[in-house]
Amino acid sequence: MTFVRNFTDVDDRIIKRAQQEGVSAAEISERLHRRVRTDMVSIGVLPGDVEPKATEHIPQMIALIERLIRKGMAYEVDGT
Repeated sequence: MTFVRNFTDVDDRIIKRAQQEGVSAAEISERLHRRVRTDMVSIGVLPGDVEPKATEHIPQMIALIERLIRKGMAYEVDGT
């Protein structure tokens, strides 16, 4: 069995915080990821076998969404 725990490493809150601090979103994201890993270890949660980051899979996410739209299982709102 493989345990996968994904990490959303870019979103509006991360971008806003990066702008406020004058650093990159990647820096904020990595800081948060380290904190999450530390917290998980402190409560006895094992790390994932794989911990992909959202930004590493954006083309695959877009392709999946496009397939869902083509199949009528999702739809665009305001062109996005």
